[in-house]
Amino acid sequence: MTGRTVTRRMPREQRREQLVDAATTAFARTGGYPRTSLEEIAAEAGVTAAIIYRHFTSKAELYQAAIDRACLRLFHTATDADGELTDLSLARMLTWASAEPAAFRLLFRYARLEPEFSHDIEQLWSSMVGAARPHVAAIASSPAWADWGAHLNTTVVIESILVWLDSGSPDPAEAAARLALTVTGIEQAVRAPS
Repeated sequence: MTGRTVTRRMPREQRREQLVDAATTAFARTGGYPRTSLEEIAAEAGVTAAIIYRHFTSKAELYQAAIDRACLRLFHTATDADGELTDLSLARMLTWASAEPAAFRLLFRYARLEPEFSHDIEQLWSSMVGAARPHVAAIASSPAWADWGAHLNTTVVIESILVWLDSGSPDPAEAAARLALTVTGIEQAVRAPS
């Protein structure tokens, strides 16, 4: 045995997806962009670094591809065909985070703290706040409280899902119900006091 990694040929798009999958896992496992080497990603994918360079010009390009794919998947998971939040959005986000915990962590634990990539996550966060705002504004006592509630809802949902993942992802249905109660509490807080 020569110790070489043996890879089977795949169609270009399939290989690219495999590399993004492996990169997402490696980046989340090792603690983000600066702590992850191309060799670790290659090992996760079962390929050599040369294979990665056939598809991506740099580690940064691969990281960006992982971020972009995770953002797109989160958007399609949490919204309806018109891009709007629904009553199922929380449960669907939890289901996606459970199925793709590395992608969720990549977005909200690592990429948002990395200067080279945080702008994308700030835009994602801002769009999530924007999607929540109309729902909160419909019941808020003022525009300022609607803004506060939309930001707080987004922050609580994201951080709650991260903690839920870190706790072993207990009972997704129950987690969704508990998270919905938390969101309802925030919505109650933005109403005018009686």
